[in-house]
Amino acid sequence: MGILLRNAHTFQFLESLTRNIGSEDKFRGKDIGSIGNAAFSPDGNTIVSCGGNNIHLWDAHTNQRLKTLIGHTKSVNSVVFSPDGNTIASASDDGTICLWNVSTRKRLKTLMAHADSVNSVVFSSDGKTIASAGDDRTVRLWNANTGELIKTLTGHVENVNTVAFSSDGNTIASGSGRLVYLGGRENSGTCVGQEIRLWNANTGELIKTLTGHTSVVNSVVFSPDGNTIASGSGHWMGYEGKASAGEEVRLWNANTGELIKTLTGHKDVVSSVAFSPDGNLIVSGDWYDWNGHLSSGTWSGEIRVWDAHTGEHLKTLKGHTGGVSSVAFSPDGKVLASGRTDGTILLWDFSTLP
Repeated sequence: MGILLRNAHTFQFLESLTRNIGSEDKFRGKDIGSIGNAAFSPDGNTIVSCGGNNIHLWDAHTNQRLKTLIGHTKSVNSVVFSPDGNTIASASDDGTICLWNVSTRKRLKTLMAHADSVNSVVFSSDGKTIASAGDDRTVRLWNANTGELIKTLTGHVENVNTVAFSSDGNTIASGSGRLVYLGGRENSGTCVGQEIRLWNANTGELIKTLTGHTSVVNSVVFSPDGNTIASGSGHWMGYEGKASAGEEVRLWNANTGELIKTLTGHKDVVSSVAFSPDGNLIVSGDWYDWNGHLSSGTWSGEIRVWDAHTGEHLKTLKGHTGGVSSVAFSPDGKVLASGRTDGTILLWDFSTLP
């Protein structure tokens, strides 16, 4: 795994901050693995990423790897810092959520969270509650201090892939969907259960169901002011022919549930969406273009930058030799971290973006 810095305006490397670790084969997944996602600490000094079964902490300024946290027995899909920066929560295919002390880098607690893979985990803005989403079709709320289950939110009919809190902590958004292959994985498939649900975070009651995506909802996020939800979607059609379908970003009114705008232009599955801290930009990343055939395909990915108010496409950031698995802004909005499926994180300088 390495971290590289690029300028978001010129798309040129500013400098290589680290060297790749190990051989190419090891670099691509036998040691680090594909980046599940990456996140900044609240003070912007540390980046946490997940790859394979492990979690990695990086110094955001020197780019040195600080620590590898080991404890999950299957792939880690999601990592996040608590709002005070003292705790990391990680979610895994092993069905657990692990809580880690950032200072000691020791595991605090393991939550036997879901009956299947846990795909997404997030803290509420006050740090008191953790929400998780899983392949068991549920969203679960946890006491962040005790690890006790508070409530299970049911209603999704397929895998819940992503979950987010509003900035005031009163609303939860969850996105679902699953690809069902028709006649085997080498053939095309169809998407089922694609929807976004809005929940009252205090009572667990369903507020509204947002429909309209034609494919799997992979990412949902609230704008900093809580008034808008951005969602990213897409699914793979199979290993022959067209690689993906339904690749889009949708903007929703978080209060009424009405669709505001659909942002199109991605050619592959939209895997991750993020708002800039000031709420003016949306970035979305895509991945997984097999060029029609498994045997000769190559992973590629791009990041699109949008005006959050008008939906105008501002820029396309290219340079990922692996697909883009995650995008996350630093707290000051000057740096964007993007995780790659080849086990590398790219840092983009957004301070120069007009």
